[in-house]
Amino acid sequence: MKRTASLQILAVVAALALVLGSVGTAVAGPALTKGKVKKIATKVVTKAAPGLTVARATNAGNATNLAGLPASSYQNSVYLVPVAPTAAQLSSTRTLPAIPNGTYLATVNVTASFSTSTFLACQLFTVAGPVNLIQANGADYPTPGPQTTTVNASGLVVVTGPMALTCNTNTGTFTSPAPGQPASSVTFLRIDTVTNAGTAS
Repeated sequence: MKRTASLQILAVVAALALVLGSVGTAVAGPALTKGKVKKIATKVVTKAAPGLTVARATNAGNATNLAGLPASSYQNSVYLVPVAPTAAQLSSTRTLPAIPNGTYLATVNVTASFSTSTFLACQLFTVAGPVNLIQANGADYPTPGPQTTTVNASGLVVVTGPMALTCNTNTGTFTSPAPGQPASSVTFLRIDTVTNAGTAS
């Protein structure tokens, strides 16, 4: 109650000062000048100041957050994992470096050259499961090699632990990356939320 009363007094004094300041001494007369009003107002404010506070905003304590999440959560981190070159072989499995747990849009991109007509399949999977997360398939070539192909696929992936990428052929051997092509890679784009937009009809 004391603080409310002080605020009311300040409001009255401020209003009085504003009125008298605009009309000068025409209304107040010589007994109450602008200087005197300012002096009175200063004394009132100085006396009441120690007991005055500003009401706390509802979410002021959460001012550094957005929707309850720290600002860093809205910085979409991208993790790029280059895949080391693979010598000519039938199958190759590479363990990926640790990616922080979370939901990601993952993309597998592999280029390869074949010794003969063949088919290339690559899978991103969890080591502990193993659970197949992404499947990327290449094309069969009807004529003898060497041939070059690129396989890629994207999908939502929930990372809960170590992952690996394996690529294999059905016949012959493959070398990755293909000559003159970019290095193979797996990319992880951090996703804050996933909303089901409904089923396509």
